[in-house]
Amino acid sequence: IVGKPGVSPEKQEAMKRYKEIQNRLFAFTDSVTGLMGCVNYLGDTVITAKYEAVDPFGDNWVIAMRGAKLGLLDNSEKILIPFEYENCFAFYGELNYCILKKNGKYGVMNFQGEILLPFKYDMIFNEEKKEHVFMAQIGEKWGLIDCSKGKEILPCEYEMIRLGYIREWTPAGYEYNELTNHLIAVKNNGRWGFVDMSGKLVIPFKYEDGEYEDNIFYKDAAVVIQNGLYGLIDTSGNVVAPFEYEKIFSMYDEPFFRATNNKTKKSVLLSNDGRVLTKEYDWIAPYTLPSEDSICSFRNGKFEGLLNFYTGKEIVPADKYSSIDRRHN
Repeated sequence: IVGKPGVSPEKQEAMKRYKEIQNRLFAFTDSVTGLMGCVNYLGDTVITAKYEAVDPFGDNWVIAMRGAKLGLLDNSEKILIPFEYENCFAFYGELNYCILKKNGKYGVMNFQGEILLPFKYDMIFNEEKKEHVFMAQIGEKWGLIDCSKGKEILPCEYEMIRLGYIREWTPAGYEYNELTNHLIAVKNNGRWGFVDMSGKLVIPFKYEDGEYEDNIFYKDAAVVIQNGLYGLIDTSGNVVAPFEYEKIFSMYDEPFFRATNNKTKKSVLLSNDGRVLTKEYDWIAPYTLPSEDSICSFRNGKFEGLLNFYTGKEIVPADKYSSIDRRHN
């Protein structure tokens, strides 16, 4: 047993949870005034009940509302960010900062009340991914900002931006982690290209519009479109799968793609370096469920089978079952 000698894993877990609770604050509402404050795990009042709303987070901080405006407090009720803001999204951990809205515009401020990015954006958005890089909007144009460094990577001059992420399976479901390959899809004058994290153009603006999952790098390859046909490129912009497909679908969490041939209308699996891994099928499942056996289903004619998408080999041939329902417990 790893841990403290003589202490069971169950007790160690209970002690860990107790310690976590010791550091937490809990919101409460005064039954007389209807105003809110915070108490610690002993029930002692830490934040007095004089706020219209409170939202404790982390071990030390509280977003509070006073006079219909939001601000930030620490656990001694010191005002870190004054009550001047219409909206507040706090990010804490290795870096602590808030995305705030004031007079209809968004900006970024650290927990010391210092402005990192000015209040000039109509929207700051990153789909709650685990990065400090956000899309920012002014009018109809988009740019890119790095909240950790308080700088603009791209000015708000582009028609659209798409951030790529790695999707990982956890017991709680899929999580989206760091920016895939650190290449970001940017649309300019109706065409898509890719920039790096410094804002430098790496792959020129020459690819056509597609669906949301297109023009995003997954596992070192991106689905792109030329002359209405789909292909794959690598992170240097080299074409690794030719533009001969009616559609290519990312498998998201796996380094494979499901492609439909423009002429035969049949489906194959492609590797992220463009190799054709399987023979053609009428249909291949557009996703796989998390499993150690790396299986997806396919259809030929009236029947379905199973194949290993790492090897491309059929495990169950499509000659017996009219339907195969994969269930994950």
